Amino acid sequence: MAVAVAREVTGFIQEHGVKTEDLASNVEVLLESIMDAADVLERSNEDAKVDVCRTATKELLALEAQVRSSAAALKQMARTYMVPDEGSNTNTDFKSLLESAEAAAPAQCQPEEHEHYLALEDRLWNVHHAGEPMPGAEQADEDGDIVMEGSRADISKNPKCPISGVEMLQLKDPVVDEVGFVYEKEAIYDWLRKQPGGGQQPVRAPIAAVRHSITKSGLKKAFKVVRAQKQKQRAPRSPAAAQDDVLDV
Repeated sequence: MAVAVAREVTGFIQEHGVKTEDLASNVEVLLESIMDAADVLERSNEDAKVDVCRTATKELLALEAQVRSSAAALKQMARTYMVPDEGSNTNTDFKSLLESAEAAAPAQCQPEEHEHYLALEDRLWNVHHAGEPMPGAEQADEDGDIVMEGSRADISKNPKCPISGVEMLQLKDPVVDEVGFVYEKEAIYDWLRKQPGGGQQPVRAPIAAVRHSITKSGLKKAFKVVRAQKQKQRAPRSPAAAQDDVLDV
């Protein structure tokens, strides 16, 4: 009986954890919509409304961090929950248990340093200054590809998509998992569809020598990679590279 109850309660907690992750994914959709709206408003020189988009983005990023923290806390509860023995004093106040789990791993978020917010600022800058480095980024752009190579580990833990084999900076629609590994969205989504649970249940990441699991809802747009791709496109090409193109022709 106790085992059946434990399974039922654990299943209930896990279900709410999945729903919480789905909510975080919905927040990402809103963030994308706000970025598109901000782009349109910037082109119309609606500065006040663009600032509203900036504020909304920061607030949503803070909310997303809190939601993901709650999802992680729910997962921890599901892993550690045990049915109390009859007459015991075991805590069954799930609200307090959740609060304790969240306190043990508080949401960490600095909105203005978040990769999505940085991507928003980068996109707004390029509306009127396409091809020009953002203020404060001149030094980073001076070395072009050298900076890119030196900071690659900060952008992605893997140099290529493990499914398609495409180089990180050549990916069409890069997404990143919770640990920092990057994939081509179409390739990883197709791979997940073929796994047990169709991507809704955690499965071992398709990367050699790693043990973390991924889900479709846990993947999000790899803004660091997108920004790195744009930076590389803006970087001036060396004479040697240009000469190579001539020779290739």
